[in-house]
Amino acid sequence: MKVSSVKVQDEVLIARGLPAVAYVCNGSKRYHPDAQVIAVRRGETGFYPIYTQASADSLNESEGVTGEQREAMLWGSMFGWDTPGANPNSEIAKKLYQDMREAREDQA
Repeated sequence: MKVSSVKVQDEVLIARGLPAVAYVCNGSKRYHPDAQVIAVRRGETGFYPIYTQASADSLNESEGVTGEQREAMLWGSMFGWDTPGANPNSEIAKKLYQDMREAREDQA
């Protein structure tokens, strides 16, 4: 998949319902070798390691970030903010969130 280099204006991302920041669980160390949680900032490529005892879910809950928003933020940070997956109302974001929830249920 080609990563987009188009810069999407912050107003457009806000209108889509994207929060300023979302937190993602990094228990598998997929994104960073040390941090249990990473932060994704709206409109920015990549992520920031967060060193905390709090879970990504609790941090998102305290900020009012939904699962669909989190998945759209992660998608946008990796594949571009102008792609369909960077919209929390897209079928891609909804499917990613559903798959994540099902994977957690299977682990329980």
